[in-house]
Amino acid sequence: MAKTMTVMGANIEKVIPVTGEVAAFNITSGAKLIKVGPGRVGTLTTIVAGTTVGTVNDAATTGAAAVANQIAAVPNTLGASVSLNFPFDKGLVIVPGTGQVLAVSYL
Repeated sequence: MAKTMTVMGANIEKVIPVTGEVAAFNITSGAKLIKVGPGRVGTLTTIVAGTTVGTVNDAATTGAAAVANQIAAVPNTLGASVSLNFPFDKGLVIVPGTGQVLAVSYL
């Protein structure tokens, strides 16, 4: 969806993508640093359900992923697809739940 602003009499349109332009696949066992620096997480898909939920975190390292910087929980339901369209600042860390296999799109 586009956001239109008026600046000094001119209309400026800014489009924020809902899905990512880059993807990471086969994210399994343990925290994975997907991207360092700012960006936007698009869609997260659960390929294998596993037994516990995973997390999406705004962190620059895998060790920094914590509840305080959690963006979303990853459902442990086979085929679950969550469109987040959510910004991150420090980096994108995905922490799969036990036995989960995940895929994510991001910018």
